[in-house]
Amino acid sequence: METKRQKVYTDIVRLHEEVEKRGPKRFSTSCLEELGIKVRRRSVSQQGPVRFKPCFFETAPGPTSSLSPEDAKRAGSASSASATSSSGSSPSSSLTPLPSPTTASDIDDEPNDPRVVDIAYPAIIEKFAQKHGLSLPKSKIGSPRSLQKKGATEKGKWRAEPTLELQETHEYRTLWEVSQVLEDHTHHKPHAIVELLTDARLVIDSSSPSWSEMKAILRVLRTRMSLRHFEHHWKFPVLVLSYIGLRSGRILQAHHTGRHLVVECSQIFEFDHSATARDALNSFVQYYACEPVDKAYLSRSEHEEDSWRRFGKWGVLGKRRRSENEDSSRYENKSRLRSWWYRKLRHVK
Repeated sequence: METKRQKVYTDIVRLHEEVEKRGPKRFSTSCLEELGIKVRRRSVSQQGPVRFKPCFFETAPGPTSSLSPEDAKRAGSASSASATSSSGSSPSSSLTPLPSPTTASDIDDEPNDPRVVDIAYPAIIEKFAQKHGLSLPKSKIGSPRSLQKKGATEKGKWRAEPTLELQETHEYRTLWEVSQVLEDHTHHKPHAIVELLTDARLVIDSSSPSWSEMKAILRVLRTRMSLRHFEHHWKFPVLVLSYIGLRSGRILQAHHTGRHLVVECSQIFEFDHSATARDALNSFVQYYACEPVDKAYLSRSEHEEDSWRRFGKWGVLGKRRRSENEDSSRYENKSRLRSWWYRKLRHVK
């Protein structure tokens, strides 16, 4: 019988081959539905960034994974004051150095503190954070991140397979490219964070994943499921930080339920607009520094063994086994009585 992991891998291979056959113009929401891919739309909530269901990636609380409101207010007032004083200068010359976050001052006192973990954000995030006067946390106090760069996927099978390369070019122009994949080097957690750079012209429908985003998701899923390091997992949650062009982006989460692939996507954030820049940067920063949710990566063997154990104890199989045990015990008792009477009769003359 085919195991659940084999079924999931077979479906991922099927979806990957189907998507590779289609071009950007033939790719839409109806196309995804025909392939059996479930698309769900998620938006920013009042409590924080985009919330996915189920939550495979949880943002860490505190200044580590969110923009500091106090620093943003001070930086915004400083940048506006400098802009009014030098109205004739260029926009780049009106920017002033941003105030350092509180964690950075703590690090200066103890530069060799082993608890300090540096966070290097993508260049596009740092660029627009500086433009809008937002201060990004540069480090955190605590254990190292679970998901790191240069894991098994970036060194894996896709280098030898053209259809699994994490980039695509056309006539010396890069259509899309995965700049990095963050994953667990110990291979205990199958989660992955993918940073994707895609051409804005490939995004035709803003309410569903684009052709380039689906290609990146399926190539990463197929590559990671092919690696022997993750052979004991069947769930491979993927979080995609998709940068569309140079001024916008959105966040996607993909996972396979065992029956179909589910892709959740947020709305497209505009980094260049001051009205939406804070929500956009806040979501991207928090998810870039997020941690995998522990309850989401039970391996298939542990989960199925536990399910079968409970099913065998309380379900129909348990009743059948108990009845079989009772029948066998009755038979043994009868056989013991027969042997005892036979021994008695032998001694009777």
